[in-house]
Amino acid sequence: MTVVNAAGARFLTGDPLVMIDEDVVSVCRALSTTRVVHMEALNHCPLTRDGLRETLRREGLLDRVAVPDDGDTICVGGRSGSR
Repeated sequence: MTVVNAAGARFLTGDPLVMIDEDVVSVCRALSTTRVVHMEALNHCPLTRDGLRETLRREGLLDRVAVPDDGDTICVGGRSGSR
């Protein structure tokens, strides 16, 4: 599993500081056997969950990326349950 920060954060000028939706598409294509998890954890970033989902839907990759909503839980490492 690959966890990515793809919120598209950027300064007023220049390239994004973190991944954008096209970067997530590239990760999916480069790592064809992994599942990608997008975490929307930064404020003031232009790439939303819905925006990323739309790009992934258009590229036929929506089933490869988990885009959890606030409060959702994703099990990483094959273990489940709480401690």
